[in-house]
Amino acid sequence: MFPSRSPNVCPPGPALIKYCLKPGPAPARCATPSFPSGHTTAAFAMLTPWMIASPALIPLLLPIGAGVALSRVYFGLHYPSDTVAGMLLGSATALLVGVWIA
Repeated sequence: MFPSRSPNVCPPGPALIKYCLKPGPAPARCATPSFPSGHTTAAFAMLTPWMIASPALIPLLLPIGAGVALSRVYFGLHYPSDTVAGMLLGSATALLVGVWIA
């Protein structure tokens, strides 16, 4: 269907939109879907405590977390909803652990 180094990864750029972000059945890359995105969950679980402890760091740290999430979608590894769920799960977990420890 399209050239790729790995059969489970959509190519970046316009081919990603053409083949991977269409409504309907999941493309071949989602044969083993991952919901939520583990990378995004981990990024936000690590960054959330720092953003709470020092709100001045939010303009620096939030783009890092968002960059992780966007890269997962850009490279065709996750749907956008996977990364949004990862953001919410990682942030909520960090907040709950903070409440539990305090």
